Amino acid sequence: MVFVVVRDPLYKRTKLLVEPKKKWFENELGWSHHVGSDDGAITTEKADRSRELENIAVQVLERDVELYKQYQTFKENRSNFKWIGTVLKTGTVADKTAAHTVLIQDSAVHNLASLDSLLKMVDPRGRRECIMAADTLKEVFLTELLPPSRKLQTFQSHPLGSLNEISKGDKNIETSILMLWHFESRLKQIYINFVGALSKMAQDALAATKKKAISIIYQLLAEHPEQEQMLLKILVNKVGDPDRKSAAHANMCLGKLFDKHPQMKSIVVVEVERLLFRPNISHQARYFGVCFLNQLIFDHEDRSLATKLIVIYIALFKAATKSNQLGSKMMSALLTGVNRAFPFSDSNHENIIEQTNALYKIVHQNINVSIQALTLLFHIQNSHGYFNDRFYCVLYRKLLDPLLKNMSKPSMFINLVYKTMRYDDMERRVFAFVKRILQIISDHSPAVMCGFLFLISEVLKGRMRKLLTKLPDVEFDDGEEKFSDLEDEKQETDNSGKAGSVAEKPKKKATENFWFHRINSVSSNNQSNSGINSISFYDPLHRNPLYAKAEFSVAFELLKLSRHYHPTVALFAQTLLNSENIVYAGDPLQDFTLIRFLDRFAFRNPKLPKPENRLLQHNVLGKRKLYLPQGVRMFSVNEGHFIRNENQVPVDEHFFYNYFMTKRREKKNELPSEDDEIMSVNSDEFEAVLDAFKPDTGEHNLDFSRDVKTGYMIKEIGRASCRERV
Repeated sequence: MVFVVVRDPLYKRTKLLVEPKKKWFENELGWSHHVGSDDGAITTEKADRSRELENIAVQVLERDVELYKQYQTFKENRSNFKWIGTVLKTGTVADKTAAHTVLIQDSAVHNLASLDSLLKMVDPRGRRECIMAADTLKEVFLTELLPPSRKLQTFQSHPLGSLNEISKGDKNIETSILMLWHFESRLKQIYINFVGALSKMAQDALAATKKKAISIIYQLLAEHPEQEQMLLKILVNKVGDPDRKSAAHANMCLGKLFDKHPQMKSIVVVEVERLLFRPNISHQARYFGVCFLNQLIFDHEDRSLATKLIVIYIALFKAATKSNQLGSKMMSALLTGVNRAFPFSDSNHENIIEQTNALYKIVHQNINVSIQALTLLFHIQNSHGYFNDRFYCVLYRKLLDPLLKNMSKPSMFINLVYKTMRYDDMERRVFAFVKRILQIISDHSPAVMCGFLFLISEVLKGRMRKLLTKLPDVEFDDGEEKFSDLEDEKQETDNSGKAGSVAEKPKKKATENFWFHRINSVSSNNQSNSGINSISFYDPLHRNPLYAKAEFSVAFELLKLSRHYHPTVALFAQTLLNSENIVYAGDPLQDFTLIRFLDRFAFRNPKLPKPENRLLQHNVLGKRKLYLPQGVRMFSVNEGHFIRNENQVPVDEHFFYNYFMTKRREKKNELPSEDDEIMSVNSDEFEAVLDAFKPDTGEHNLDFSRDVKTGYMIKEIGRASCRERV
């Protein structure tokens, strides 16, 4: 390996090697593709030559800086640089940072002193100056100093042995390359110091300073890979910050980082895992770390990552159960993460199956935690292809929980019940669930009631429709004969007074309460002569839905629900009574809430979602936070589109329709000519509104919230809404 020692008359040069008004990496002269190519072993000879070349590069840079100062005194540049010098001496902090920025933009190679000055200002003791300097350095590094296609290199990592080949024997090019390599090495060290200053800034006691540091760290990490490991470590550490707002901001920044760089998922998970299993970490920091992990969005290519996360969750789950934190927020976060990672993980779930008994214990804890546990138990049972009686009994019993009306995520529980009933082949057990749902939904809000009624309609679609309103055809034995036999046995027992006959009753009672309850099945009629088993009646308090005999009862609860005060609940119940399917295109859990009614009452149109909204990009999580109305619900209740089309007005909004129609009739008496034209049923605009909705299929359709054509909506709302307001 041959090293070239540059012997250049440094102090005799009168021309700058690097021209101003140009970014330094634009002067690479074709050597950038050689960066990192000299990967030979570092020997003593090579180290000595490297130091010798670096000393020459330092001298060359010092000479170029002197020439740059002379360049500033030229007539065409004198006034500008004189003003900059005055600002640096007597200006405010904002003026000084602006002046340093101008100098760096003019020639970064010759103004390393300005970078050092800005770096000294990044000190948390002067918060205002610190925030301003940190913001300035972030912009300067991202726009002026960091090469867009590679990381910064130290002087020794450059191909020093290929210098002659790169420069093709030109001494001026050799000198320029050495100077730029030395500048890049200095720039890399300044950037490392800047990251260290940001780390100290992120530990400040003031929340605003920490938030600013976290934002700058995220932007540097998202825009350039330079020092990404150090930046990522700092950002992950802030997830466990004692200040909740700072921790939430770090969590949000990491989520945005995934949106911009999805390939960094595994790297970030490794860093978060190190945070979670530190021996001195606080419970709050561990909780925030788990909350970040359970928000990850997976696809089918992330199987290894999902499996790794489940291993982390189970390890923390075991620790939480040992410390008796069954109903805590940590347990809820862990179960949420397992439920989201389970469908994308590998098929081997032995570590989760081992915790089945602990999951059944959690079911009896906090209502929100219990729903998460039931969902995980459903995933476990579904992965095996069968569901045992224990799961059905627990879910059947949970429907009677009085705290169920306080659940924070009713959609999750309704979805769990729906999938459980949908995958069940035992019709009598499904109808037992239907009966219990109809018995308990009166305690819930109208939105949840509509959701459950829609669930029943979907589950019973195509099967068991008659079971709602008609008893099945079952052959019963002669009840009189069997009742007389029971009375005879009772009289014999009373007359004889023998202890043996009295002891038979508790034995039968124990048999009837056995876990599998085989004695209660219809098929056991031929196994007993007592006559008890031949009597078929519905037991609403039976603990096993399979043997509750709900198939021998009708859904009379629908009669009460058909008279409910909420018109949509009454309509849905009446539809089920008529043995018809409920057709609804919207979201009942959103459309029938109190806040949506108040918004309509205030004549407020729903906000249109922004295209850059993260919830639209990944609508798997938090999609219910975005309310997307359908059909005429997209219009305000006092607009012509809503008032003209009576057939499409939802039943829960007939009050608005009648009110505004009354108002129009009153105005019609005052202004008959104009209002007659507006209220004309044959108007072209009304025909356009009708054409925007889906055509009628000829069936009895309750889809009063049909989709509106997007093109018509965009074009017509702005034109007609102002003219048609009352």
